[in-house]
Amino acid sequence: PQPQPLQPATVRVTPQTIAYVDRVMQALGSDVAKQFGGIMAEHAQGRINTWGLIASVLLLFHGRHELIVGFEAFVPPGYKNEFSALPQYQAAQQHQAAQAAQLAQLQQQQQQLQQQQ
Repeated sequence: PQPQPLQPATVRVTPQTIAYVDRVMQALGSDVAKQFGGIMAEHAQGRINTWGLIASVLLLFHGRHELIVGFEAFVPPGYKNEFSALPQYQAAQQHQAAQAAQLAQLQQQQQQLQQQQ
């Protein structure tokens, strides 16, 4: 995709956004949460474009699949399709799906053991 012009954006503060920032802080600490806030502020002030925002966040959250998937809520509507097509996002979704499948299997095994007792 071609670089987009700088465009100010706003992120509405909602219970969902507050919960996400709390998850970032719990997962990676307050320093990373502050870095995330700084990246979001740079985007809101028009200092970086949307692709710069996405690239910075993917780099900051590298390997933290749940945070990458959760970040989709912050991606502007016109970029959601492209964001969901990125290899990093797809890998994060696949990782989460695999974890969910493992959890379901463990729960099923636990139920079977309880029924046998």
